[in-house]
Amino acid sequence: MIRTFAAVVGSLAALGAAGQAVINEGTGARRAALDKMVYQPAPTRTILQKDEWIGDAPTLGDISGRPMLVFTWAEWYRPSHSVAMLAKRLGEEFPDLVVVGVHDDEGWDEAQTFAERRKLGFPVVRDTDGSIRGELKSDQDPDVYVFDRAGQVRYADITTESVRAAVQEVAGEDAAAAASVESTRAQRRADAERERRLSRGINERIDLDAGLNVPFVKPPAEEYAAVEWPTKEVSERERRRNRRGDTGPVSIAVPPSGWFNDRAPNTEGRVVVMYLWHPVARWSIDDLMVRIDDLQRTYSRDVVVVGALIPVVDTSRRRGSEPTDPLFQLPISNETIDQYVGSRRLAHYLIPLEGSPMPSLDTRNRRDPLALIGSVGIISSDGVLRRQELFTDWDDLRRALDTTLRVDPGVKARRAAEDAFIRAGD
Repeated sequence: MIRTFAAVVGSLAALGAAGQAVINEGTGARRAALDKMVYQPAPTRTILQKDEWIGDAPTLGDISGRPMLVFTWAEWYRPSHSVAMLAKRLGEEFPDLVVVGVHDDEGWDEAQTFAERRKLGFPVVRDTDGSIRGELKSDQDPDVYVFDRAGQVRYADITTESVRAAVQEVAGEDAAAAASVESTRAQRRADAERERRLSRGINERIDLDAGLNVPFVKPPAEEYAAVEWPTKEVSERERRRNRRGDTGPVSIAVPPSGWFNDRAPNTEGRVVVMYLWHPVARWSIDDLMVRIDDLQRTYSRDVVVVGALIPVVDTSRRRGSEPTDPLFQLPISNETIDQYVGSRRLAHYLIPLEGSPMPSLDTRNRRDPLALIGSVGIISSDGVLRRQELFTDWDDLRRALDTTLRVDPGVKARRAAEDAFIRAGD
């Protein structure tokens, strides 16, 4: 058990440092057929010959020598939305990347509305006869495929969480390097199989060791008080206003029960990142929830990410009248969470809360519950809110989280105990 725990922690650390491994989807004969597509010419001609497009249809010249991300989706199938938004972000992050969405024949008008409303910025093709899905061997939207600069299929039907790593790999190669991959195909497949087994073994081991917690001595309050926590630069006017409403440090207790799917986190010696969401703000599901899930995967050893479904009020309506949007009336419950996000493979934790556990970012917005949607709080291991930002200030959040992890006494104490435990098994 000791050596197994050490191997798990070491492997997770290595994966976190090197980037997330690319994990395939599908099993049996279909997976075998998908594997045969890898390092073979991508079915780009089948895609480009279609007549109906949202946005400008790319040409062979447009895609020549460029990496390509292709995904199947259907606007009417909500799990597709998060992949579409992920593709949008990757297209913005990697300007050389060609992104194409392959939409189902049904719901084409709604797809056009979605693309305009979400400002996707990449072309979408209508798969009228299912021929594109047939060549891709797609079975269930959304399926994601990555082509390299040599025009080969590099990855066929991979998990959503793996897409960024796959794109980063092919975008970092030149055309010559991509073309030479085929000569080492057998070795690369062997490497991929080894990584797949390693990832599966790690996941299985984590499940077996889920109840294993290394005891450690919790630091006293004085140690937390002596820490220089991450602070936000504010103007003198904001500082004076905040002083008038300042009630001191805000403590946030993580509920012991009520968690979605009865999946409660272990927060001992860990930093909690809590964000607030509600279906009335659809972006808080399609964008915020997807991006912040990466934090749980990246910082899995030291961070617990919690998505709190909180109630909101339609402040635009007159007293006594019905809300303009029925989503305002959704119950704050695990049933609502299941309705909107239950089918997603999320690494972090979700819970319904009848009220906001965090103060407003701005005293002027405290009467507007909608203003809190998208708020993200960083809570140290002693349960104190150390920083609160809006999701849109992502870079500031990441820097504040890195600082908190570096100085948090509870994280240090837990890690020291774990390291000692690992060394004892060597």
